[in-house]
Amino acid sequence: MSISKYWQLNKTFLQRHIAYRARVSIWIIADVANFLVFPFVWLAVYGSRETLAGYAKADMVTYYMVIMFISVACTSHISRHMKDDIIKGNLNAILVQPMRYLFFRTIHEVSYRILATGIAIALFGAAFFLFPAYMRFPSSPASLIFFLLSLFFSFYFSHLMQLFVGLSSFWLGDNTGPDRLRHIVEKVFSGEIAPLVFFPPLLQSIAGILPFQFLSYVPAQIFVGQLTMQEMRHVVFIASMWAAGLSVFVLFLWRRGVRRYDGVGI
Repeated sequence: MSISKYWQLNKTFLQRHIAYRARVSIWIIADVANFLVFPFVWLAVYGSRETLAGYAKADMVTYYMVIMFISVACTSHISRHMKDDIIKGNLNAILVQPMRYLFFRTIHEVSYRILATGIAIALFGAAFFLFPAYMRFPSSPASLIFFLLSLFFSFYFSHLMQLFVGLSSFWLGDNTGPDRLRHIVEKVFSGEIAPLVFFPPLLQSIAGILPFQFLSYVPAQIFVGQLTMQEMRHVVFIASMWAAGLSVFVLFLWRRGVRRYDGVGI
C-alpha cells in the first residue's frame, strides 16, 4: 500500500472522528479534569515559600499544564481496539487487505491525535492568557525544539506501551489485567502524579532506568527549564535507544502473535 493511500486512510479516520465530535469532546474533558486540581494542591503546599526542590510556583503550575497537554495530545489508547480485533476475529479482514495492521491501527490513533492536539493547543493557550503569572515558556529556541522532539517520544512510547498491551491479547484474550498494570506503572513512574524529584531516592533511581519518564516527566522538565542543554541531548539519546529496542520487541511479539492467531472470533 503506497504512502498516498495511507494518507487517504488518515483523512478518512479524521473525518470519522470529527463526525463523532461530541464523544471526542467528552473524552478530552475527562482527560483535562484529571489535572486541574493538582496546581491548586501544590500552591497550597507552597504556602509562603517561593520554591520547592528547585521548582518555583510558576514552574509547578506550568508542569501540570504540560502534563495536561500531553494527556490530551500525546497519549495513545490503541490497546482496546487491538483487543477487539484479536478476540472478535476482526483482524481477519485487515490481514487480507494490502496494508500492514500495525500501520493501520497507528494511523487510526494518529488521526485522533491530530484533532486532539488542536484542542490541546487551544486549552494551553487559554491557560497562558488567563494565568500569565503562573506560566512559563521555554527560554530558548533550542529548548523549544527539544520539547517538540520530546513530545514525539512521549506519543511514541505511549503508543508502544499500548501495543504491548494490545498484543498480549494473542495469548491472554482479555487484556484488562495487563492494561491496569500498565496504567499504574505509568502513573507512578511517568511523573504524572508529581515530579520525580519529589520521590524517594530509590523510586527516583528506578524511574531513571525505565522509559516511562519520557511519557510526561522529561517533556515537562524541558518546558519549564529544569534541564541543561547537555542533559536534553542526553535524554534524547537515551530515548532514541529505548525507542529502537522496544520497536524491535513489538515487531517480534506481532510476528509470534500472528503465528498463533486462529482467526476465530467470539
